[in-house]
Amino acid sequence: MPANVTHSEASCEAEQRHAFAPGSIGGTGGPASDGQGPPVARAAAPLLADAPTLRALPSAAVQSRLQTQTNLQEALTDELADMASSLKSSTLAVEGKLRERGQLLGATENALDHSLHHTRKSAVEAKRIHSKGRVNFCLTLLVMLMVGLTFAGTFLFIKFTSFAGYRAARPAPAAPLAAAPIAHGEL
Repeated sequence: MPANVTHSEASCEAEQRHAFAPGSIGGTGGPASDGQGPPVARAAAPLLADAPTLRALPSAAVQSRLQTQTNLQEALTDELADMASSLKSSTLAVEGKLRERGQLLGATENALDHSLHHTRKSAVEAKRIHSKGRVNFCLTLLVMLMVGLTFAGTFLFIKFTSFAGYRAARPAPAAPLAAAPIAHGEL
C-alpha cells in the first residue's frame, strides 16, 4: 500500500476486493457463474475502471452506487427484452403482410394471365368478324350497285324506246257500267 493512501481508502479497497472476489455475491467464478460473471459483476465492471473515484467514497456510498448501477442495468435489460420482443412481433407482422402481399400479387398475376388469354382470343375473334364484315359490306355494295345499274338500265331502256317511237297499244276504253237501282236495305 502506498504511503499517501489513507485508512478509509484502504478499507474501501479491501471492501471492493472482497465484493469482487470469486465466490462472493458480486464476484465471478461462483457456483451460479457462467464464466462471464453474474449481472452484478458485469454491471460493476465499468465501475472498476473508475476505481480512483470509488476509493474516495465511503463503503455505504459504494454499495449505493453499485445498487443504482445494478438497478439501471436490470431496467435496461428489461427494456432491451421488451424491445426485442416488440421487434420480433413487428418482424412477424411484416412477414405476414409480405406473405399476404405475395399471395395477392400471385392472384393478380394469374388474373392478368387469364385476362390476357381471353383478350387475345377476343382479338382473334374480332379480326375474323371484321374480315367477314368487310366481305359482307363489299358484297352488299356490289348488290346495291347491280340493283342501281339495273334500275338505271331499265329507265334508259324506257326512255330510248319512247324516243324511237315504240309505244304500247292503248287499251280500249272500258264500257260504262250500268247504274243499278240501289234498294234501301242494301248496304
